[in-house]
Amino acid sequence: HTVPVHGNLFAMKAPETLSGEAIDKFIEEVDEYLKKNMATPGPKGYTASTIDVANVKIGDEKFKTLLDVLEKHQVRPQVIKLYKCGLGDEGLKHLSMFAALSSEPIAEFHMSHNKITREGCLDFFLTLQDSSVAAYPRFSTDAQGANAASKIVPAWIRLERNAITNAPEFIEELRDRHKISFCVPEGDRSCSAGVCKLSKLVSQNGMSKEQLLEHGKLFHLAWFGNQS
Repeated sequence: HTVPVHGNLFAMKAPETLSGEAIDKFIEEVDEYLKKNMATPGPKGYTASTIDVANVKIGDEKFKTLLDVLEKHQVRPQVIKLYKCGLGDEGLKHLSMFAALSSEPIAEFHMSHNKITREGCLDFFLTLQDSSVAAYPRFSTDAQGANAASKIVPAWIRLERNAITNAPEFIEELRDRHKISFCVPEGDRSCSAGVCKLSKLVSQNGMSKEQLLEHGKLFHLAWFGNQS
C-alpha cells in the first residue's frame, strides 16, 4: 500500500483492517520499502503526496514509530490523514515536532475524530508558529524569482470531533491570549486548502515570520467548532 508516483514522489495508505501487531508489521514494511525502492533523496528529501493512516487505531506510540521511519528516510508529506486513529495529545506533539523540523511544510492535517484536548492543540499551534520554524508560513508556488510576490496559504487543519471543550471560547483564547495566527473558513468557499480570503501578495525576501503574518494567516481551522 505504498505507491510510487514518480522519482522521489510516492503515496502511502495503511489498510483500515490493521490492528495490534499488524500495525507494527506495516510500519516495518514501509521502512523496508523506502530502503529498497526509493531513489536517492533530493536536497529536500522525498515528497509523499499523502500519508494516510485514517481509521487505523495506530495510537500515539505506534504513530511516533511511523514518524521516526519517515524522518529516517527524509520523507516530507504534503497531506497527512489521521482521522479516527486514536491520536491524543502525545501523538500530536510528535507530529508538531516532525512538521517543525521538516524542510517542506505539510499542507493539510486531517485529525478529526480523535482524543486531542485544548492543551494538545495549543502546543501544536505554538510549536509551528515559533519564529525558528522555517517551513511555515506556507506560500503559493506560482511566484517566479527570488523577489517575486506570492500569497500565504494557511495549513489546512481538521480537528473537529476531538476532546476540545467549549470550542468557541477556545478559539477566542487562541486568537486573543496566545496570538495564534489563523482564519476560520466560512461556508462561502472563499477559503480552501489552497487559498485564503485574508492573504495578500507579499515578497518573502528579508522578512521575519512576524512581518509575513501581517499579510496572511498560518492556519485554517476548518469546522473547528464542531466538537464531540
